[in-house]
Amino acid sequence: MDVKIYPSRLEGEAIAVSSKTMAHRAFIISALCEDGARVKVRGLTPDVEITVRCLNSLGFKTEVKEGVYSVLYEPETETSTVDFEDSTATFKMLLPIIAYLGKHCKLTGKEKAFKNTENLRAMLKGCSFDREIFPFRINGKLQAGEYNLKETAGSQFVSGLMMALPLLDGDSKLLITPEGQTLQFLNMTVDLIKEFGVEIERTDYGYFIRGGQKYFYDGCFEIEGDYTNSAYFMTANLFGNSVKVKGLSDKTYQIDKKIIDIIDSISKKKKVIDVKDNAEIVPAIAVALCYQNHETLLKNVQKVKLKETDRNSVLIANLNKLGGNAMEVEDGILIKGVGGLKGGVMVDTFGDRRIAMAMAFASTFAEESVTVLNVQSVNKVYPNFFNDFMKMGGKCSVL
Repeated sequence: MDVKIYPSRLEGEAIAVSSKTMAHRAFIISALCEDGARVKVRGLTPDVEITVRCLNSLGFKTEVKEGVYSVLYEPETETSTVDFEDSTATFKMLLPIIAYLGKHCKLTGKEKAFKNTENLRAMLKGCSFDREIFPFRINGKLQAGEYNLKETAGSQFVSGLMMALPLLDGDSKLLITPEGQTLQFLNMTVDLIKEFGVEIERTDYGYFIRGGQKYFYDGCFEIEGDYTNSAYFMTANLFGNSVKVKGLSDKTYQIDKKIIDIIDSISKKKKVIDVKDNAEIVPAIAVALCYQNHETLLKNVQKVKLKETDRNSVLIANLNKLGGNAMEVEDGILIKGVGGLKGGVMVDTFGDRRIAMAMAFASTFAEESVTVLNVQSVNKVYPNFFNDFMKMGGKCSVL
């Protein structure tokens, strides 16, 4: 889908869509509650929908009414087929859960999305698999014990273990020394688990998990707003827009909460901004910097290259085409603020959802309209993005 975006001023309130990283975890934990649980979510992303469908395949019943999901375990058969489609997050978090349930499942998905996952299966004590590639079957039942987790395990798989192991009879240890983004995501998992009545102890070697615990939650658990999506609205306030974002938590482990400090740095004309763990919001920051009148280095952008596109190259090319002054240097991306963007051109997102969002906001205060190609990728993280954009005064038309 291609859109033409016209200069306009965004004004009003944006209610933050629910954090998808928390939504994955909240749905899984709610499903594991003995008497079920209720979860309130705003804006279910496609990959979280996959998590919900997979839970249904495993015998969990989910019903939704006005954004509130009721989740309850109603096992019907001992075997089932679980299709992860293209959601690696769902696969990594649910694999230990399936192992805990002891179901003899057939697991399938789009094979291209699940390369290099063999090491995860090898880490599940008590389980075996009939083949290495999709589709494959899992046999056995997860066992408590000591898990020596390699760095390649990743926060999603470790989070899955954290959610499953407290329900086993024996105690477990996770030997891992997470840092940076991985630590942030694991802290989120530990704190969310605690909300549902289960304790995990942080130790010098990693984590100690006492067995024999049970999940429960009285009332309805509301998933907090997502800082990553919200960052695009928040940075737009730096160049003429006036948007207030509601639904964000001050007490959060979301890595992109750093946008608050970054906005402060931009306002104070800091010459260097470190974005090492914030690759998802770099396009928003870069657009805001183009509208400033000072020079800024975005430092540590290595992870930005590893997204849907070489995000660095696409971002720089599009900003310059719009009339900005950005270049890749040895230490990162150097942006020389030019006080505004001209527009009047066509830019391609190459299927990168964050580039699409950034170009939409960049167009609001450009001198002329901007045609943005391939914006459909936004649906992956923010299905109602353009609806919300237009509700606050954004002007665009589908070509």
